[in-house]
Amino acid sequence: MKKKNGMTNGVALFLALTFMAPVSALAGGNLLPRIAGLISECAVRTYTVKNGKKVYGNLRPTCDDLQLDSEKKAYIHVGDQWFTATIEDAADSDDGDLNNVYVYDANGSTVAQRREVLAFGDILLALTGGRADVPEVYGQN
Repeated sequence: MKKKNGMTNGVALFLALTFMAPVSALAGGNLLPRIAGLISECAVRTYTVKNGKKVYGNLRPTCDDLQLDSEKKAYIHVGDQWFTATIEDAADSDDGDLNNVYVYDANGSTVAQRREVLAFGDILLALTGGRADVPEVYGQN
């Protein structure tokens, strides 16, 4: 790959798609992996059974450090800081399948983002990059 400004194009693309310049020391590149780890520890995926097949619902928080304000907004406690996350449909979304998710610090500055994540409008799933390893719980979706 060609280098531009000391970075390969692949590294520059990864950084552009995954993170914006962090404004807090915590964000420093490891905020999204830490949020994904928190979701793995503090969320479950509910499901019901219809016609013999599992029908999954959105991820649901099980810890105080992870709180849903609405389907479009969540609060996440990492380290000693609270962050706010919001989700929206991506431009190329078909009925909400692809989403953009943004993470803001207490000052309202964007500290991280994921774009075009296959998350079907599930903010917690979008924060993991679309790959949540959480327990499944039978119940109301």
